Amino acid sequence: MNRTRCNEMNSYLNIDHISITFPTDNGPLNVLKDVKLEVKQGEFISLIGHSGCGKSTVLNIIAGLLNATEGGVILEGKEVTEPGPDRAVVFQHHSLMPWLSVYDNVRLAVDQLFKKTKSKQERKVLLMDEPFGALDSLTRTHMQDSLMEIQARLNNTVIMITHDVDEAVLLSDRIVMMSNGPSATIGEILDIDLPRPRDRLTLAENPTYNHYRAEVVKFLHERHTQPGVPASNDDNESDGEEPALSLVAG
Repeated sequence: MNRTRCNEMNSYLNIDHISITFPTDNGPLNVLKDVKLEVKQGEFISLIGHSGCGKSTVLNIIAGLLNATEGGVILEGKEVTEPGPDRAVVFQHHSLMPWLSVYDNVRLAVDQLFKKTKSKQERKVLLMDEPFGALDSLTRTHMQDSLMEIQARLNNTVIMITHDVDEAVLLSDRIVMMSNGPSATIGEILDIDLPRPRDRLTLAENPTYNHYRAEVVKFLHERHTQPGVPASNDDNESDGEEPALSLVAG
């Protein structure tokens, strides 16, 4: 960790003032600036913001796939410096080795896992980068319900990137809203105080649910109308989609 200020934390996962800068032909590009978040064990966090604001970069730093220029990530009291079997990553796009067979792709991951652990181990942290973005509405609904059931049963800590406001409110304990880049950071954090298990049909008529939804839409709209705020190109959000503001079913 480049910043010698990480005190002992009570949080399960501590994103400790991370910043990251990438070299470009036009000079250094500061993608993230001073991102700080403490996550409790078993908490479900959604990251939302306009395309290019660094959400995927945050996820990759937590996964150990990128190193922050400043700050760092602490998981269960240990600094994250590389990928590990305690974290599972669901990428936005498929990430197979095209020159390998299906068997060899699976074997590659298994071999890496069992070099580090000799016993069965559930992933403690699930990192998801728009996992349902390419699905049709009905399939997405089923996958959202399955994710809530699995997370409740295993008590995983989940950090998920989404462009869908209703998905974020339905699934999350907290919604972390990112400011626009460059030098993106956390703009607001919204606590979602809705009882679990959650039923989407009931929530559709719940005034508290609709209030949370309106708060997220307001934040995104205000950032969308800010003049002269360019988006960085660091994110793996090449689809160019803006956050979806509709459909409680997904």
